[in-house]
Amino acid sequence: MRLLLVLCFSIMFTGISQAGIISYDQFTSATTIGNLNTAVNRVYNEFNGSITSENIANGTITSSDIIASSNPIVRDGELIGDMVYTGLLPVTSTDLISNISAGTCYINGNRIVKDATAKTYTASKDTWVFIDQNGAFSYSPVNNGAAQPDTPTNSILLAKVVTDTDNITSVTDYRQLTPSNLRIYQDYIQGCVLSRDAATATKISIDVGEIELGNTAGKVRRNIAPVYVDLSTTGRGALDTGTLAAGYYYFHAISDDANSTNFEAIGSTSRTSPTGYSGTRLIGWCYANSASVISVDAIGSYRAKGGDAPNLYASGQSGLSVALGTRKHISLHTAKFYSSGRPVKIDYQANGTITNGTADLTLEVSKDTSQITGSLIADSGSSTGTVYANPSGHIILRDISVGEHNIDLVVTDLDDADAWTIKGWSLMIEEL
Repeated sequence: MRLLLVLCFSIMFTGISQAGIISYDQFTSATTIGNLNTAVNRVYNEFNGSITSENIANGTITSSDIIASSNPIVRDGELIGDMVYTGLLPVTSTDLISNISAGTCYINGNRIVKDATAKTYTASKDTWVFIDQNGAFSYSPVNNGAAQPDTPTNSILLAKVVTDTDNITSVTDYRQLTPSNLRIYQDYIQGCVLSRDAATATKISIDVGEIELGNTAGKVRRNIAPVYVDLSTTGRGALDTGTLAAGYYYFHAISDDANSTNFEAIGSTSRTSPTGYSGTRLIGWCYANSASVISVDAIGSYRAKGGDAPNLYASGQSGLSVALGTRKHISLHTAKFYSSGRPVKIDYQANGTITNGTADLTLEVSKDTSQITGSLIADSGSSTGTVYANPSGHIILRDISVGEHNIDLVVTDLDDADAWTIKGWSLMIEEL
């Protein structure tokens, strides 16, 4: 009330030079009830309708003064999430001193702008570098090769700086460079290509990529280095339970507890939910030929909800000498394939020889022991000398259910008493 009266009396003694600006000029009004009422109305009009920026001191309105529905800090936190817009990365050095580059980031909706900052790192350590919502850097040195420490409250991870006795030998970039809350579309996934590790036959590599996880709707997790799953052991980055045996295995992405931006993966015989874990997302599969070997052919991505990683089976043999007896029907190969439910394209080929024959060497593809309609092809021989046949074709299988399937490549000599010798074959199954 006192403030209002002061404002009222101020306006009573004020000449308004232009609408929307309250300023003191000269004594112009007598102190009457009418003039006081006019002054009160003017205060109401100015502060509830047409107040201009000239009446507000620069830099005086803070986030706490703004309702949440209009607060840009709240909106930035909801729409953008924690991320680095530019800079804020250390570099390697021939000594233990390195500048963290100038840059800008967002944490909890706060925009933080930093100049280049020098830092002397501890020798022979892995130092994890963080920045908090107030713009303060923090450093967590651990022994070389030790586990990643937890991210401090209201902070984001920037990098891991590795030192020896007198040098910064490497810097791993862990910045979140894309808006972590920006949902591109439901169940977003990009990259994350699966392959069998070249050195270890029980290990799967999931290459770099981004993914929206089931337990963090709208939260995109990104890895800038491959994630590995070793099926010879259990836990995160391994099997959920049990031991490796022949059969199908499924890979589920899960949030990295120690880091707000990365994801890990777990292997399981369940394609719905790994034992002991929640909030996971199925991203791929493989087939193990035995308790010690994952097939190099039967590995693919689960693509029912999008993604650009291939779900592809490809195998073949050459230099064979497989005898195909009279009118004999044999399976050259059985492919183990997990379908996401999308159509697949199957390319197939075989070649063989026969001496002085007139037979047709035929080739067909079956799914779960039933011939795929339209897949039968033939290549005819001649009547003299050594005859070569090379039947090949491709077919689109538009109706294939989600799940595990056997795709067989079958060869037959339909109509001649002479036997073919099969020299080679190839089979490729590609989900579209």
